[in-house]
This record gives sequence, structure tokens and C-alpha cells, in this order.
Amino acid sequence: MTDRPFSKLLNPRRRDLLKAGLASPIWAMSVAGAATAASLGAFQTEVVDLDLADRIRSRIVKTRCYIPVGAGRRPVIIFSHGFGGSSEAFPNTCRAWASQGHVVLVPTHSDSITAQDADSGQRRRMIIQSVIAARRSAAEGRQRQFRRSNAEAVDRGAALTDMLEDPKYLSSRLEDVAFLKTALTDARLGLDARVLAAADPSRMGMAGHSYGAYTTLVIGGAELSPPSLAPVPKGFLGHLAISGQGPGRMALTESSFRSMTGPLFAATGTEDFGAAEETPPWRLTAFHKSPPGHKYAAVLKGFRHMDFDPSPTDPEHGAQGEAFRALQMAFWKATLRGDSSGFARLNQAARGSRVTDPVWFRSR
Repeated sequence: MTDRPFSKLLNPRRRDLLKAGLASPIWAMSVAGAATAASLGAFQTEVVDLDLADRIRSRIVKTRCYIPVGAGRRPVIIFSHGFGGSSEAFPNTCRAWASQGHVVLVPTHSDSITAQDADSGQRRRMIIQSVIAARRSAAEGRQRQFRRSNAEAVDRGAALTDMLEDPKYLSSRLEDVAFLKTALTDARLGLDARVLAAADPSRMGMAGHSYGAYTTLVIGGAELSPPSLAPVPKGFLGHLAISGQGPGRMALTESSFRSMTGPLFAATGTEDFGAAEETPPWRLTAFHKSPPGHKYAAVLKGFRHMDFDPSPTDPEHGAQGEAFRALQMAFWKATLRGDSSGFARLNQAARGSRVTDPVWFRSR
């Protein structure tokens, strides 16, 4: 049975794309009361940008570090940006996490349009920049400032899809994460003394958006066919995948998520469509297909692909963003601090959810 209230939020073309996915009960869940919690915590936050030298790969890993001041030894979250992004991604979310007592590290991966790696060709940059510009324009409700035919748009989307399928980008990202994990225990690799003093590498979480969510899912245990070229870093206690991926792309299959036994929080928006017309239900496959137990999913009404880090004062999405971050805080509290009240809050939010709320939520 189609979820009519959700279907009405979409234009007719989007409704057709979602017809099959709307039967899923995830769309019947919402969050009650989460928006009342402010995302900023008690700790002042320092932001430090570092150029870390990975001499084994002859690569500079530019990393933005968010450090809670005077918090003592605190859990660490590594955040992986979307394809073409940089360490400047998700500043509102990362600062909120740090203010709540987490050390947050955001590396710039080699696929970034700001990277100077040898394989960063002009064509790749142009494709990524045009797709990012189009998504930002859509997120801001503006018309595109350039005119291109539908055929050109399709070609650009296909070119981006082909790049996303190249396993070298995932391999480089996994190596970035592994490098940062090692750097947290080896001062010779260049992390700032303030980061080393504040970080507790025995309590680490992994998070990401878009291609960074794909990176997070793989680190969280999703099995690829064929496997990744690089070893997958281990030891993360919780995984947050914002606008992630389902089967049929990037070596993910229907059975990939059966091996994800740890805590997972997946999120999407009702307008979170991809370059190849990936749908919101597809983005929550990991939630549905992974074994039950501390699995969570949020659907943010009206959110597009670039909307998931709004400022608290954003008139369109600020309140939803705060509700979403409150759920994230509960997830990190449970997984990284070992406080079961975080899981209790998430489960309560799922039980009290309503389809009419701006953030729908489910647990399994």
C-alpha cells in the first residue's frame, strides 16, 4: 500500500521512481520531541587544519580537526566527505559533535576537487564541479545559471557514475582512514598535540555523507564483490551513513549488508535522489538488509542530497537539522560512550514516531 502523505511531498516524476519503495514501513515512522534538544554542547571548540604527510603513499592528507577544549580524553569520530568534497564539509554537524565532547577528524580525500594528486585531471574536476553546482543550486531553490541540454546532463551524470565505480577512489579513502587511525597513536605522523591529548583512539566512530557514506558502510562491514583493493580499517564502534548506497552499484550486492553486525544509523531525505536517479528507499537498504540490533534509520522530509548539514538558524531546514543532530548525539552516546540511555532514547523516538513529523525514524 502506498504511503499517500509521503507521496504528496514529491513531484509526479519522483512519485513514479518511488512507487516500489513506498510500501516499506520505514515511511510510516517519525520522531517525536527530538527537535527540542539544542545540538551545541558545553564544550568550546577549537578548529585546526593540518597537512599530514603519509610518506608510505607520498600523499598529503589535509585534515580538519575539531577539538573540544578541556574535555579530557574523548571519543573520536572520523567524517568522510562526499565525492569531490573536502575537509570543509559538514561544519555545523562536526562543530556540534565536538561541542558535545567528541574529537572530529575530517580528511580531504584524493577525489576532492581541491586535491593536487597526479590523477586529478581537468575533466574529472569539471564533471564534479558541475554536478556539485547543480545540487547546490537545487538545494537553494535556484534555477541553474547555465543552459545545457538534457543529453548533456545525462552524459555528465553517466560520467560521474562511471567515476564512482572506479575502485581506486574507495581504496584511497580506506587508506586515508587507516592513516588517521595510526596517526592517533603515533605522534611522528603529525597530528597536533592538542588532538593527541584529547583523543581516545579506543573509542572511535565512523561517519560520512554520499560517497563518504559508502566509505562508512564498507568500514562498517558491508562486503563488496569484488572486494576492495585496500584493507578495510577495523575497530569502529558505530557507523553513521548519510545518503548512502544500496545494491547494484559500486560492488554492492543484495547480500552485502548481511555482514554489518554492529550499530548503524542510516539517513536519507524524501528528495534525496542521486546522479543515476537513486531513490531514498534504495539509500536505506543497509538498514533493512543488515542483521537487526541497534540499527536506525531517519528520513528527513523535503531534504535533498546537499541539505543534511543546515545551520540551526536556517529557516527551511534548521529545526529538522537540530532534530537529526539530536538523534546523532544519542547514537554516539550509546556507541562511543557506552551509555545505554542513548539506545533507549533512540528506541523511544522510533516508538513515538508519526508520519506527519518532519523527521521520521525507525529502529530494528
